Amino acid sequence: MFICGALVLIATFMVQQTFHRKIVTVPLAIFGLGVLGGIFNGSWGGIHAAFAMMAFMGGGISAIVSYKVLVGPYRYISVVLGVTALLVLFSYIFMGEDSPFAVFGLGGLERWIVYPVILWTIGFGGHLMGQGQMVTPRA
Repeated sequence: MFICGALVLIATFMVQQTFHRKIVTVPLAIFGLGVLGGIFNGSWGGIHAAFAMMAFMGGGISAIVSYKVLVGPYRYISVVLGVTALLVLFSYIFMGEDSPFAVFGLGGLERWIVYPVILWTIGFGGHLMGQGQMVTPRA
C-alpha cells in the first residue's frame, strides 16, 4: 500500500505539471495519501479509518473530476466509476446497516467502493499514456 500510495503521489505531481488543474490533482493527492496510509490495518482503529476515508473519498472524487482532463468515452466511464464508489460509500455512511449494499457485509461493501476506484486508476493511467497526442495540457 505504501508503494502504491507513493506512486499515486508521484503521478499526481506529473498530472499537475501536465494539466495545471488543481481541481483534478488535489483529490488525486488526497487519494494517494489515503492509499499511502494503508499501511495501518484495521487494528489501528481511528488512524485506519481516517486514511481509508481519504482513499475512498479522494478516489471517487478524482474519478469524477478527471472528466476535466480526459477526452473521448473514457471521460464518461470515469464519472460512472466515481459515482458508483461514492454512492456506495455514502449509502453506508448515512444508512448504516440499512444500506442496500450492507447485505455484502463490511468486506463486500468495501470492495464495491475500492474496485471502481482501482478500475478508474488503471484506466486513467492507461488512457493518459495511450492518448498522449489527444490529451491537450492547459498552460
